[in-house]
This record gives sequence, C-alpha cells and structure tokens, in this order.
Amino acid sequence: MKKHPRKMEPLPPRLSMDEYVTWIEESLRNADPRRVERQKAIEEQIKARFSLVEDNGTHPATPGSPDAAE
Repeated sequence: MKKHPRKMEPLPPRLSMDEYVTWIEESLRNADPRRVERQKAIEEQIKARFSLVEDNGTHPATPGSPDAAE
C-alpha cells in the first residue's frame, strides 16, 4: 500500500485561548471519522500510564541535565 504524505499546515506561533478553542473545534469538525476511530482504538490499548512525575514524586532527569545518569 502506497502512503501519501499528509499535508501539514503550520500553526500560528501564538494563539489566544479563544483562538485555540476555535482551532480545536474546527479540527474536530474536519477530522476523518475512520482515523479518529483508529487512533482511539490504539490509545485504548495503552496499559502503562504516562507520567512526567515518577512514582516516588520526583521528576525524571532530563537528558543532558546534571541529574541525568551518565
């Protein structure tokens, strides 16, 4: 199956909250229902939660930071 690259429209550099809400609503109105359903099915298969905070309450070290393991 030949895949065609998706057209990626650049976002404005900054949006107000009202503009962001309008952009989200427009994106949802124009979404391909099959793609939305496929993405939802993929996300529902995720078993491990994602967190920016470790279970012990600390933040993981950022690569290249002094806290990062060498």
